[in-house]
Amino acid sequence: MSDSTADRKVTTPGRPDEGGSKEAKAHPVVLLVDDDGATLALMATSLKGLAGRTLLAKNGEEALEIVQAEPSVALVITDVGMSVMDGLELLRRIREFKQLADLPVIICSGNDDPTTMQKAWEYRCARYLIKPILAEVLVDEVTAVLSCLA
Repeated sequence: MSDSTADRKVTTPGRPDEGGSKEAKAHPVVLLVDDDGATLALMATSLKGLAGRTLLAKNGEEALEIVQAEPSVALVITDVGMSVMDGLELLRRIREFKQLADLPVIICSGNDDPTTMQKAWEYRCARYLIKPILAEVLVDEVTAVLSCLA
């Protein structure tokens, strides 16, 4: 999962200022979280060229460890229904950390239950997308969220 952008830094609102370059901001690090490998691969392929580096996690617990250890993560895209720690719990826990409080999180879920969606909005998700998601829609939504970071 490493590439030529491994040493680039991104400044994200609410994250420590690490002096991110314009190029790093143009190609941010995106963390994809889903327990389905095929979905992860599809999302990673869809975002190729948009994200400078894509990190993968198969549950919320792994994702939380990554965002705490990798200050360069500019965006998290997560499923809701996962074992170990689900996407809503991940989002709630991210909001508990001062340095992560403004990290944008997009929920991508097959769950269109209004209660689940309301919880996601209460925890300040940037977007809530219902699966199946067309690659073009994912790219458009990620582009819109990332444009707010510039």
